[in-house]
Amino acid sequence: MSGMEQARPINLALQGGGGHGAFAWGVLDRLLETGQLAIDAISATSGGAMNAAVMIDGLERGGPDLARTNLEAFWHGVSDNEAMLASADRYIRVMMRDWIQGGMADVGRFSGLMEVSEALPMAANPLGSILESLVDFERFRRRQKNPLFVSATNVRTGKAKLFSGGDVTAEVIMASGCLPYLFPSVEIDGAAYWDGGYSSNPSLWPFFHGGGTRDVLLVRLYPARRVGIPREPKHILTRINEITFDNALLQELRAIAFVNRLVDEKAFGASDYERHRLHRIDPLPATVDHGDKHWVDNSWDYFVRLRDAGRDAASAWLVENCDDVGVRGTFDPAAEFA
Repeated sequence: MSGMEQARPINLALQGGGGHGAFAWGVLDRLLETGQLAIDAISATSGGAMNAAVMIDGLERGGPDLARTNLEAFWHGVSDNEAMLASADRYIRVMMRDWIQGGMADVGRFSGLMEVSEALPMAANPLGSILESLVDFERFRRRQKNPLFVSATNVRTGKAKLFSGGDVTAEVIMASGCLPYLFPSVEIDGAAYWDGGYSSNPSLWPFFHGGGTRDVLLVRLYPARRVGIPREPKHILTRINEITFDNALLQELRAIAFVNRLVDEKAFGASDYERHRLHRIDPLPATVDHGDKHWVDNSWDYFVRLRDAGRDAASAWLVENCDDVGVRGTFDPAAEFA
């Protein structure tokens, strides 16, 4: 970006999805590198919240260069961690064994998953130590820029809980990424939480209150649609996960499309709601294919492939859509998800 151009303000919505979050890392890396967008607020879930926290802390302490360096360090830490690979490998072996031997109807066979969870106390969750090695959460909670909204799922009620401001701690981010078949629930203020992707992945509503930036860039981790029907158990499980973690987001997008239509029809008072301009970056289907263990793969080569795909997707989006930021939306959920 030339010195005469001004960065365009934008909010980010970052999906969660395990190792697929390396795709979002690539998107963020490219956005930080070009400087064409000025990142304002961020709403994120699970791995998206981890990416967001590392990036925001880096921006606060050393600008885009440190943010990029720390994002790479975070994903290196995930890749190098043997405990992360072991837990994922045990999970998939137990799940596939029970599926093949007993079928989905025999729920009792999934008791093996609980053995995995009990074997991994929260203190051993490797992501927490990696995150805290890169983010100064005391400073993070006092910052004034880049509001962060993090979603987690209340285990008892099934409702989404949105944490923001000084309430966003390392524990909150770990709760947002707590997959119950890998780790025990995370307790915060007496309430138990699981991964936010079950209820809000991520929440878009924080951007619709309080004014400010009206452009929202959604970084998805799965293609909007799949071609073909999965037949093998491992592919079926992958697609079930994608649908489960996409459902809450699709419901919010439909609601936002409805609100935007009411705004256009002047059904609200002038100060009630404003139309927001939505944008989206999606991975290509081949980027997150139905490989044997791609969704629990924490190899550095796999993360780099996803990162590079994210960088390419961000580059293409900037060329095609950056000039529309602040002017018009480039993604119409009403047309796509009606």
